[in-house]
Amino acid sequence: MFDRIFQHKIILADQVRMEAYKKAIHEVVKKGDVVADIGTGSGILAFFAVQAGAKKVYAVEQDEVIEEAKKLAKKNGLDKRIVFIKGRSDRVEVPEKVDVIISELIGFFGLEENLHRFKIDARKRFLKPGGRLIPSWLELFLVPVESEAILKDHIRVWSSNYYGCDFSPVRGSAVSQRYVTDCSGKTKSLAPPAMISRINFHEIEKVPAVSRGEFVINKNGVFHGLVGYFQAGLSPSVVLSTSPENPLTHWKQTFFPLKKGVMVKEGDEVGCKIIAIPYGGVLFWQWETGVSRKGYETARFSQNNLSLRKEELAIRKKDFKPSLTSEGEVCRRVFELCDGKRTTEDIAEILWKEYPKEFKDTKEVLEVVVGIVRGKTKIS
Repeated sequence: MFDRIFQHKIILADQVRMEAYKKAIHEVVKKGDVVADIGTGSGILAFFAVQAGAKKVYAVEQDEVIEEAKKLAKKNGLDKRIVFIKGRSDRVEVPEKVDVIISELIGFFGLEENLHRFKIDARKRFLKPGGRLIPSWLELFLVPVESEAILKDHIRVWSSNYYGCDFSPVRGSAVSQRYVTDCSGKTKSLAPPAMISRINFHEIEKVPAVSRGEFVINKNGVFHGLVGYFQAGLSPSVVLSTSPENPLTHWKQTFFPLKKGVMVKEGDEVGCKIIAIPYGGVLFWQWETGVSRKGYETARFSQNNLSLRKEELAIRKKDFKPSLTSEGEVCRRVFELCDGKRTTEDIAEILWKEYPKEFKDTKEVLEVVVGIVRGKTKIS
């Protein structure tokens, strides 16, 4: 719970984000509108909607922070017009169709928070014909850059010795990570930015997993990586941008490094392909980059941050035949024993007798039972 509160504190402190959403909501929401706020968090965007004239706001949130949002709504005299709904937006219903859907589930490079998936579902099930969306569109941009500063902070740092130990082997993994970092003042752009994807939330049914960009180098330098940022259309007059040329937001920018720097000259061509890979509720990235001079390829790299074991990847195959682990057996037994009559202590005593090798003592058994009942199924 504290982690979620801390996260929302960071978001609320982002003045650029907050002012942009406030202005857009006051522009889009009309007096008497019914609004849905998807992923309401602390409730601040729902509060803006009420202040803008909404007669009712359905504030949807799956995390426990919704209880804090309820307190804030009451404290600020806004609770009469806000209906809080706990749950994931694609698993709940709202009592009526709405005029406006607001959401701020935007990841560092746009897509990580599954904004598109929840937005498409909410649009289909909640929105009135002709209704409005905030944001209504999202654009992703990339730009090839030279940046000794970012390399020093995130890659070359692993070439040093720490406390008498050589950490250089970590560098191989470090160049296959993407970094969320403040790039302003730390990079030299080697070509104009290119928009690699544009998502219109009023029309789109599925977000393309693959985006491509092409660049013509306009100055000599060393090509170290790609800087990514997004623009979101919040209203007709408000565009929220995370470009390093704009004021800093909590999203910062995304840096995709190359395995090694490439000397480039004016007129060289760079092509890139960015692939979004969803896995287990997390979005991983693969980036493929090629450099050409006068029609001849001079460098090519393929990198990704999907660091999973073969066993984990096999689970994703359609023909995989799963079987319960010892942990799974314990979880299943706990669920069987949850009959509304036994206490957690009763269930722990039964588990201690049936699975004595899985636990060190009765205290651990009780902690595991409580964790499973609360939805935390990991057994240490």
